[in-house]
Amino acid sequence: MKSWKITVSILGFLALTSCDKDVHKVTVERDCSGTYVQTSGGLDYQVCNEEILDTYSDGAQIKIKYENMELCFGLINCELYHLNEGAIEITEIK
Repeated sequence: MKSWKITVSILGFLALTSCDKDVHKVTVERDCSGTYVQTSGGLDYQVCNEEILDTYSDGAQIKIKYENMELCFGLINCELYHLNEGAIEITEIK
């Protein structure tokens, strides 16, 4: 009985840790207004720490973890308005 409980506990732990719901597959997009990532659902998010994506080309598909931000601070390079769902800070690239 004890080994059964241990087996169930281990399987439950593996099931919970193997499914990383915080990871999002996105496409990198850039224009004169900033750097954005687009989700598979077509939603764009402005990347506040855009330098983290310097090594990725426009259109690259990557997996990221991020935190929502109020807004990004910095210079605006043009008057183009890029419709987006909000600002994010990328915390990890997988």
